[in-house]
Amino acid sequence: MEGTMNKKLNLNPPSGFPELTHDVASHFIDAMQRILKVFNSHGFTPFITPLVERLEVLTAKSDGEITTQLFGLVQLQDEKQRARLGLRFDHTVPLVRHVVAHYRELRFPFRRSAIGPVFRGERPKGGRYRQFTQADIDTLERGDANLWHDAEIMLVIAKALATLNIGSFTFRVNDRQFLSSALRAMGIAETQLSYACRVIDRIHKRGTKWVSEELGKLGVADVTWQRFLSEGVQSNIADETSALQVQKLVSLIQPLMPAQASVIIDPSLARGLDYYTGMVFEVTFDAYPQLGSVAGGGRYDSLIADLGGPRDIKGVGASIGLTRLLLRAVEAELYSSNSQTGKVALLSDQHNADTFAVLANIADLLRKNDVIIEQYLQPNPLSTQLRWADRNGFEWVIIHHNNSWVIRSLKTQEQLSFSKMEEVVTYLTNLF
Repeated sequence: MEGTMNKKLNLNPPSGFPELTHDVASHFIDAMQRILKVFNSHGFTPFITPLVERLEVLTAKSDGEITTQLFGLVQLQDEKQRARLGLRFDHTVPLVRHVVAHYRELRFPFRRSAIGPVFRGERPKGGRYRQFTQADIDTLERGDANLWHDAEIMLVIAKALATLNIGSFTFRVNDRQFLSSALRAMGIAETQLSYACRVIDRIHKRGTKWVSEELGKLGVADVTWQRFLSEGVQSNIADETSALQVQKLVSLIQPLMPAQASVIIDPSLARGLDYYTGMVFEVTFDAYPQLGSVAGGGRYDSLIADLGGPRDIKGVGASIGLTRLLLRAVEAELYSSNSQTGKVALLSDQHNADTFAVLANIADLLRKNDVIIEQYLQPNPLSTQLRWADRNGFEWVIIHHNNSWVIRSLKTQEQLSFSKMEEVVTYLTNLF
């Protein structure tokens, strides 16, 4: 035991697993609440799935890059056991697993939201993490794929991002059927389509030259690929029906988007997950390209059937990468949180049971009026308490002294005196 106690431990969190200190965490909670409020207002009700899934479920439609990034889970007492469980890499697969198991009990269309950590064994750099929080919405429907559900998903994500007040952002939209039809026309074999899409998905990481070289190995002439990129939906390379589908979606949602959002068609957008079958999109903030893609999603019409469910259940969903977005935005001082607004410290130069009860009562009265208040409990001088309040970012302090009350602004140092506790409550309630 002594040897273990003397061993110097590495107390840093593992690489790629972020630790949010209280100042960042308050922004994080604030953003989650704003986003969930938008999700709930559109009927996407919360649904919580386990962090852990069976590997056979996680790999059922993930034969691409994701498979190499899965974290397996084993018990330490049985390390030699082959991992049969893994940490979820998104919220969609666990949702679909539940729907396949319980579709007879569900009412369709089935809308749900989820927010929580997911795990991928990526190289942690440039805003990429191994553990990160996604805010996710999905709609499961029965029958033919519904363009209106595609539009709704994109509009809700746009409204959620708009509530963060970081600035204008752009939706890049494409359709996997449109892209696949173009790749087939360029000579890509059916068995190579998934790989080709994963190659194209890296265009912003590896560059257009690398993508052209990789597609060339699959038989795609560079001049044809470049023409497709420049002409997009106007190109006669791809299937006309799928091209019209993309255009129809964009024309539908563009006038309904919040003022901060714009929409463009990007023929190179693929998204790497193999389960996408139709519309796909990604979102970037216009003034902050260094944040990278902060949200994305698409249609997955065969995933339910691939996991053993009915073929007539189709899905569409999207997620906001909250960890990447918020950590970078807070670091760059782009995000303004409401979590500190009206934060009040309650101080006193008396430290006894009667005073504690009086202060606790006034604190509860203020909390009922949505004032964030923290009571200082250490028997220290008022000067020490005031330094503590200032260093911890309090905007206002209430000072209890000789059965009277003082409200002081720590920004301006202006203060008002009151003789009754009720007057303090009224003043602060009106202030906030």
